[in-house]
Amino acid sequence: MLRVRSIVVLWCVFFLFGGVAEAAGANAFIVRGTITEIVSQGRVSDYKLKLADGDVVLLKSPDMELTIGQNVAFFVRPGAKEGGLTTYLPINFPSRVQPSHFADGRAVIQVANGSFMMFDKQGRSVGKQYAKMRPFYEGLASVQVREANHAWGFVDTDGNMVIEPKFVGYDPYYYFHNGFAIVDGQGYIDKKGTLAVFPQNRGWSPLTPFSEGLAFVLYGTGAKNGDIHIIDEKGVILNEKPLLNDRMAVMKSPCLAFSEGLAAVRIGDAWGFIDRTGTFVIEPEYKNIRSFSEGYAAVQNTEDRWGYIDKDGNWVVNATYAEAYSFSDGLASVRLGGGWGFVDANGELVIKANYSKVGYFSEGVAPASYSERHGSAKWGLIDKKGNWVLEPKYDSAHNLEGYTFDIPRFSDDLLLVSEFFSTKSGTFGSGGRRYAWIDRSGKETLILFMHNRW
Repeated sequence: MLRVRSIVVLWCVFFLFGGVAEAAGANAFIVRGTITEIVSQGRVSDYKLKLADGDVVLLKSPDMELTIGQNVAFFVRPGAKEGGLTTYLPINFPSRVQPSHFADGRAVIQVANGSFMMFDKQGRSVGKQYAKMRPFYEGLASVQVREANHAWGFVDTDGNMVIEPKFVGYDPYYYFHNGFAIVDGQGYIDKKGTLAVFPQNRGWSPLTPFSEGLAFVLYGTGAKNGDIHIIDEKGVILNEKPLLNDRMAVMKSPCLAFSEGLAAVRIGDAWGFIDRTGTFVIEPEYKNIRSFSEGYAAVQNTEDRWGYIDKDGNWVVNATYAEAYSFSDGLASVRLGGGWGFVDANGELVIKANYSKVGYFSEGVAPASYSERHGSAKWGLIDKKGNWVLEPKYDSAHNLEGYTFDIPRFSDDLLLVSEFFSTKSGTFGSGGRRYAWIDRSGKETLILFMHNRW
């Protein structure tokens, strides 16, 4: 097994099995093989690594002790030849870097020079490095290109640039949803990079991504300043009467994207639901609200209690909970007292609120954390009877990027988890974080060690 000692910088290693070194842009490689010889042991240790094709390379491994016969895989960069052998050094990752979830078979991580790279589920790096890179949505990922004056474009899962970098502005909106992406506040582009839905001098700008063929737009000038309207994929406005005419109120996130035919909209301090014409079908009377999922929506009443309503506004789960999230795979997570559990559509608490935190169910499995008395909470996986599929062992289960106020969930059949580890005392602290992507059985696929969490 790998043993890690403390250093000031942070380094990573993947425990994989297999065999080849593959290019990942000008600076980064994935190299896999078997340790055949310990050449030297010290602050920077040298190992001979035999690749699957029979080639032998020299691996210089700061602060890592490997054993003969161990199968390993590293993110590396090439060094000078040494003793007639090609030399590789593990990549130095930036402080506090976190890898992304998997989407469309790809995950993203930032490397030492400030650039971002993507890799597949086998740990193989794919494509070039970019100044910034976002996770994949609908087969495309937005990338910021230094050589194009830091403009944004889009690459496919093979790393090919399919939409040339020509967009600037607020980068979190550069992702595709429902076939369109918001760019520069100008409008929506299609997957050919064409500005397909745009204001045409009518004075509006995008407010939400497209969902179910609809999006919300905001007027920002003149008499219509603060007006919110619904548009279709041709830019046609569907609601004659504006939903809001208060520019300052827009700053409070006045609407959520359409889900299951309805969208949540806030009027003043109260939330309700509208249909595709902008008509309220569930009057605004709730203090807080979540989008419809599996036919039900979590809502918070004026007494700060959460429950669930159907699309007619009828209570199906009484408002008795301190907090609640959307239904997924037939169950929804609720907080009762100091613990989390799950209810079904009949309002029955089918999994008792015994957990410190939970995530969404997916194909019969959900992330959940539990703490013994006076102990710290650890994350594992439970089934729909509340039995542990994977006993709690991880310090964290991570939300998807862009879903900060959400709860953990599987993405691309994998869940990103992590745990702290300790090493011998060092100058600036002695620990780090170990990341892994696990499947629904709890099996780890890729594993990543990051040193020095301080």
